[in-house]
Amino acid sequence: TAGTAGTAGTAGTGANTAAGPSPTGRPNAPQRDPQATLLAELGLAYSGLEGFDEAASVGQAQIGQHMQSQLKNLLDAADTPRPLGSPLGHGGAGFSPQGWGSSSPKAEAARVRSHELRPPGPEYQGPKLEPDAALTLDFVMELVRHFQHHKNVPLPARYLCRLLEDAEKILEVRDKDGPVHQLSMKTLRPHETENLVIVGDLHGQLADLLWIFFKVGVPSPSNRFLFNGDICDRGENAAEIWALLFAFMSLWPESVYIHRGNHEDRLLNMDYHCGGFYEEVLRKYGRQGTGQMIYEKFGRIFARLPLASVVDNQIFVVHGGLSRGAPGSFLRLLRANRNRNPEIPSASAGASAVDLAFIDAMWADPQEYPGSSQNPRGPGLSAFGPDVTERFLQETGYALVVRSHQVPPNNDGFYVHHNRKLFTVFSASNYCGLTGNQGAVLILKKDSSIEAVRHMAPAFERLQEVVIEAPEVAEETPAAVRRTRQLQRQSTAGQVELREAQASLKDEERAQKMYQEVFHHASRWVVEKKAELFAFWEQCEASPPRGFITKREWEDGMKAVVGETMNWKTIGKVLKVKDTLTKDVDYRAFLGRFRVAVLGGPAGGQRWAEELLGRFYGRLLALKGDAGSLEELEGFLGGDDGQVSANDALQAFRWVLGPTVTEEQSKALLRTLAAHALPDPSPVGRPLGVFEFLSRLDICFQQQASLNSKGPDKRLEKASPWARSVLSRLGRLLWMEAIDGSPKAASTRMLDIFKQFDQDGDGLLQREEFSQAVKQLLAEYKRDLPEMLTAESASDGRISELVDLVDISGDGLVNYLEFLHAFQPVDRTPGRGLRLDLMEQICTTIWRNKASLLLNFKFIEEEVAPGRISGRVSKENLRRTLKTLNASLEASQGVGVHGAPLTTDQIDILVDHAVFDENHTLDYQAFLDSFQVVDMGSSREGQELAASKGASEGNVSSPEA
Repeated sequence: TAGTAGTAGTAGTGANTAAGPSPTGRPNAPQRDPQATLLAELGLAYSGLEGFDEAASVGQAQIGQHMQSQLKNLLDAADTPRPLGSPLGHGGAGFSPQGWGSSSPKAEAARVRSHELRPPGPEYQGPKLEPDAALTLDFVMELVRHFQHHKNVPLPARYLCRLLEDAEKILEVRDKDGPVHQLSMKTLRPHETENLVIVGDLHGQLADLLWIFFKVGVPSPSNRFLFNGDICDRGENAAEIWALLFAFMSLWPESVYIHRGNHEDRLLNMDYHCGGFYEEVLRKYGRQGTGQMIYEKFGRIFARLPLASVVDNQIFVVHGGLSRGAPGSFLRLLRANRNRNPEIPSASAGASAVDLAFIDAMWADPQEYPGSSQNPRGPGLSAFGPDVTERFLQETGYALVVRSHQVPPNNDGFYVHHNRKLFTVFSASNYCGLTGNQGAVLILKKDSSIEAVRHMAPAFERLQEVVIEAPEVAEETPAAVRRTRQLQRQSTAGQVELREAQASLKDEERAQKMYQEVFHHASRWVVEKKAELFAFWEQCEASPPRGFITKREWEDGMKAVVGETMNWKTIGKVLKVKDTLTKDVDYRAFLGRFRVAVLGGPAGGQRWAEELLGRFYGRLLALKGDAGSLEELEGFLGGDDGQVSANDALQAFRWVLGPTVTEEQSKALLRTLAAHALPDPSPVGRPLGVFEFLSRLDICFQQQASLNSKGPDKRLEKASPWARSVLSRLGRLLWMEAIDGSPKAASTRMLDIFKQFDQDGDGLLQREEFSQAVKQLLAEYKRDLPEMLTAESASDGRISELVDLVDISGDGLVNYLEFLHAFQPVDRTPGRGLRLDLMEQICTTIWRNKASLLLNFKFIEEEVAPGRISGRVSKENLRRTLKTLNASLEASQGVGVHGAPLTTDQIDILVDHAVFDENHTLDYQAFLDSFQVVDMGSSREGQELAASKGASEGNVSSPEA
């Protein structure tokens, strides 16, 4: 009966199992070896972190829409859009924005028909579908076989658009019944067998869809399919999945129904952290023109997809879950969403009850305790308890709720919640090639029974060995023959899945990828929650603060700030948070380790300003003998007054870097230098003292050296753990004694210490002077240092190691720059409180809002002629877009807040780093791609991180024992 479930096709056997899951949905599992256990833990960590990434994108809808409104006002005030075809001028004055143009991708998606697109060339050997030809079963099955054997050969745009047009017409007719559909299992003649197969999330994993077709049959009038959302994103073949679903839907409209999921969202698809479908379409069909137009056609489809279905007035099927709204209101509010957009509404503080019902249908998750509460995924999203499910079923008279949306907590494809009143079905097996979970589908039968069929999709090499058969006609094939063929398929599937399961436990490549992905996602959340984490860990310290906490305190902070459901013990091992010698955590260095930076491209011009400043300071560091003394440095940089004016800086830059440095470039270098220092209330243009100037240079230099993984800091890789710990801890203790926390006070403190140990007053530390300085500092701070460090401090060999490490120029002397470079900690945060590098603030704000910026760059991109979209924005429109981001961030509350607004000076710094072409326009996609999360400690830890999905480089070591 409805609400009961059996199981079939368990991974590895393919056999029917009468017992099914336990009432909690947790079947008894065999004992696993430590490697498998670790992979399972990392898989769950990955799934949870990925859920957080998705939730973080929710506020981008609100910000993006607010930006569009602000941007249009700015453009109207500037008398744009301008006439097409006018000459290109400075600032792109001859361009016109695309957001409201007749040739915008959105307008073309509504206007262009498939017959207007060019037929594919002779190189394409796949199935063909002309715009005026009738769709046949032969074509649809040929398409199945094509993708089964050629998953990387997309359907040509002309044929895909034909299927999109057919699907839109069908969905438009269905949408007249509203966003909640009524389905029935009683439409066929009584003697015929009919199934309704409910498929959960596929996320672009084409192999899972094809394997489901092999195991349970392809869609047909007697084998209908209901796809419960989240076809898009993550995987690489969502476009092919859509093509197959639309082909069957066009052939037999009653054979395929598709729900909307939270990833059927035009804006989420653009998100750099949890999207992917936007990039997939553009990669396959072109970054401009046809690709953009096809993407907008998919947006039109998203707006037509239903939000839920009711099967025989017994089973309610929805992607996410039930609503936080008033009792008895959910279905009425959900049905009120008749006019839907390609973007799912934002869960902002001002969201209407109708919007919240929509959001909950897409995003809500079950919880095991009563009531509704904030979803662990993030603010603005809800979770619902068993009482909510029970009340909903009593109000409606339904017997069961079926939903999808998440990998089940038992790493299975099927899970039972809320006293067997709520089922989760998830169909993407081994999700993203990482989690090792089974997939499953639910088969609803005419006798009201439900069967859960689990699977583990094989690799395409194995998938190509099986035959996916066309649907059988009942009148032509005896029932016994059909049953025999079904059992043969089940047997074959069981054998293939068993081999896949056995191989996956030995898959070192999967383990390596798992480490990288967990590292990637966790480090992103360190960046997202940096200020909150700092505030928590700071309270764990004694007074005065030293910057070190226990591993347990680190885990407690991550649980409290990011999420308590994660296995932070395992994630901490992947991130290698503990000091290898003292086993505690330098949380200031940990927070400084992960940051957003500009990695080349149009946003950074190959980081030209940081490169020049790094080269300038590197040459100063290499000065030998008296040339590096205090007197020489002060005279070279500050003249008679000890202050570095703009003109002094220009002359110094030209002397070291060459006479081609222009005055404007010098000003940009000074702005960048100021941006890489702690925020200072003084104006950027004020003269700096020589030693404050050098301190800021060292900040910029160390960060640039970390990004390049070269330079003097490579010496630390070969240093002993003792030497690294001594330098970092002494540097922290020295720096933190600057009470007011300003760059000026801190640099003065370092200068005073240097002079204190310069006994002969020559502006340099002899080897003996530096040795004595280190010994004295270790003795002075003995109570603040771990015993294992001070125990070795008297060793002449250890002191000699430090001298060799600090003496970058190799002249046997330690000049002030070498001293400063050795003892300045990476975070340079005196006293209490977290103060971010200004450049990091700028980059983080851009990075957090990439999806909203991309949406608005598409809205304002330049057109060089009718129908020719450039993918570029003018310099002035870049400024305008950043201004609208400021206005939107200030207007957003709660879930909408995604970073501090940028000041006018900060926007100038950003534009300084951007590279425009001869027409003063910028490739906006490459500009956004340049902002990435990097691991500033990668040269020491052997790890590198790029935030764009799939851009991680280098090997991530296995977690420490």
